[in-house]
Amino acid sequence: MKTLIIAAVAGITLLFQNKGTTQQDFRIPALCSDRKGHIVAFADRRYSDRGADIGAGEIDIQSRISNDYGNSWDGDCDNPRTVIDGIGGDGFECAHGDAAVVCDRNSGEILLICASGAVRYPDGGCLVGRYYSTDGGITFTGGEMTEENGLPAELAASRKFFSSGRICQSRRIKKGEYFRIYSGVPCSGGGQVVYSDDFGRNWTCLGAPVPDADECKVEELPDGSLLLSSRIRGGKPGRMFTVFTYSGRGWQEGQWSPSVVASGVTAAACNGEILLVPATYPRPDGNWILLQSVARSDKRENVSIYWKRLGPKDDYRNPNFYNEWDGCMQVCQGTSCYSTMVPDGQGNIAFMWEQNNIWRDWIESYDIMFRSIPLQEIITAR
Repeated sequence: MKTLIIAAVAGITLLFQNKGTTQQDFRIPALCSDRKGHIVAFADRRYSDRGADIGAGEIDIQSRISNDYGNSWDGDCDNPRTVIDGIGGDGFECAHGDAAVVCDRNSGEILLICASGAVRYPDGGCLVGRYYSTDGGITFTGGEMTEENGLPAELAASRKFFSSGRICQSRRIKKGEYFRIYSGVPCSGGGQVVYSDDFGRNWTCLGAPVPDADECKVEELPDGSLLLSSRIRGGKPGRMFTVFTYSGRGWQEGQWSPSVVASGVTAAACNGEILLVPATYPRPDGNWILLQSVARSDKRENVSIYWKRLGPKDDYRNPNFYNEWDGCMQVCQGTSCYSTMVPDGQGNIAFMWEQNNIWRDWIESYDIMFRSIPLQEIITAR
């Protein structure tokens, strides 16, 4: 594949401004949206001078809200809204971060799952926070999720956290009030995919963990099978793809394919996002566009969006199908890392990413940026 790159420079909004101080270090973008132009953006605000991530001290999850497809936002980049408050100490409420979010397409209810507590992921695993909002993301209520109230037993005793960014909601599987949701969970055995048919109240493991999968993201393919896009365990660069195919009619059993490290994707060892939208988005016509965002370098820099067209006759259940991509749009230049994206309901991709790293005593932190990008701009980049 000959990679096609353009730089996107117009219409960028600074949502969370990093100052590189113990009071204003930002990381880990997450987004959710509905069909009416309502977008909620989340980020970690990290206060500790002892390191990063859960286990290093106080972390809040903060947010900003747009009601017009990302054209304007409430608050300002210096004083976002605190929605989940970390207070320090040594218990569950010490810190909350790495938000994984989804807005239910029918009710508008928002689910936020986060890593919580005072224990680092490598040192035994984070606790899991679960919060809901019914007022468009202004306020959230909830608390710790345990084996007694919805966490799968296989994960309760494992080192784990839900991968930050977008939680996938099925287009076709609905059992009861909600369409099914999926999330990827790095754990002791690899990357475990979990699903919920009651919007996060109870979760079930789907198959066994995928070996060597670190932070991993799930997307539903056109026939209901699943694509897992993973960071590779051990800090290795590249992007790994694995496909889950259901067997039978119950949408519960099936198996994972062997994993393939995509030869046509250059990616740093960090989190990214996978998203499938109709090729004629927002109206489907039987063809699809798959988007994969990564820091397009062996280092954490140059966040970009790879794109690939999926047709009705394509062999998209074969993980080798994801070796080569049709093109790649560069979104920013220079230091940049995690990214996420969601459809905004009017033909654009709401895209959020980390940029402009400020190192402070080996603590990594970034400005967090937003841009609404027309799908056609991505797939016609030359």
